[in-house]
Amino acid sequence: MVPAYLGMAALGAIDYFTLAGHEVNLDPQTMTQVTDRLFALTAVPTMVFVIGHIVGTILLGIIVFQAHLTPAWVAALLMVSQPVHLVAIVTSLAWLDLSAWGMTALGMAFLAIRVLRTPNDQWDLPPYDAAPLD
Repeated sequence: MVPAYLGMAALGAIDYFTLAGHEVNLDPQTMTQVTDRLFALTAVPTMVFVIGHIVGTILLGIIVFQAHLTPAWVAALLMVSQPVHLVAIVTSLAWLDLSAWGMTALGMAFLAIRVLRTPNDQWDLPPYDAAPLD
């Protein structure tokens, strides 16, 4: 998920250019040419973001479920939240997108509480006592 969210910065490049181009009164033809080029330059990080944050959140939900870090229903919400977000984006349903990000926020809130309640001495794994290889 970390590379995915780092790739999200590429999405802002086009928005920032559009705002700046409007402020300096660039002509529409130049705006279109530069925007098309920006789309081409940011295609890879944008795809890393799109795929990574969806797959990463699904995997996080699976890990949370397997480790019993939250109630099962919270882990399930995490697993489905970003696929629901994708559906909301494709269908332009703002209420569904709000619901999807609400599910993500709820799951992350449960995990944050879990982190805050975990005592410091439980963060490290015990030493591994492996038998020597002969």
